[in-house]
Amino acid sequence: MFSENNKKSIAKAIESFKSVFAMGGVLAATIAVVNFISAFVSFDFAYMFQVLLDMYKAFVHQPMDWFFSLLGITVPSSVKDVIFFYLLLGGCFMRARKGEQIYNNDSNATIKTAFEALVHRKSIGGGISMSTGLSAMYQNSPRYLQQLMDFGLWPRVAMQYYRSPMVHKNLYLGTFPTFAAGYKVGEMKPFQYDRRVVFMTQLLFISFGVVCVFIVNGFLTMAK
Repeated sequence: MFSENNKKSIAKAIESFKSVFAMGGVLAATIAVVNFISAFVSFDFAYMFQVLLDMYKAFVHQPMDWFFSLLGITVPSSVKDVIFFYLLLGGCFMRARKGEQIYNNDSNATIKTAFEALVHRKSIGGGISMSTGLSAMYQNSPRYLQQLMDFGLWPRVAMQYYRSPMVHKNLYLGTFPTFAAGYKVGEMKPFQYDRRVVFMTQLLFISFGVVCVFIVNGFLTMAK
């Protein structure tokens, strides 16, 4: 049913849930999606789920309300859920990049070199021009700025993952190069996982959690 590569990718996705942060992220994402749906469809939630939703609103919605009040605007509950989910995905992509060991350890990279590269669209001190200033900025940014860019601009990372989803290990260098789907890779670069399968599996876990919440809630409310 599943190819060997897909099995490895699913195993990688399951492995990613071993950390407390990952499990907390899945739980938070599940609650956010449930709250988002409840903004459009009226549900009578059981006590335990209502408590979770109230806690979520207190820790997530209230800080957003305070921030947006400084700007003099009011944001609907559903929009706050979307913003929170966006930030959760940003954290997910940032952790994925960290696991692939791609972050810059160049001590010469600074905020100044990052923004100079953004303006000139090339590495500072020479180098070929790049298609976008953000690509040049990323390569010339200190590690913390790269992580911040991956967190806030994760759709850019998602596009890179879509174009080069196949992660292999270079047995000579110990690095994890990526390739486009269907590309013939050398024997000394064994397959590790397909990024697309990993993230789809993670999203399915969240979807499964949402479905379980509504099913359990249905039984609890009927038992009242």
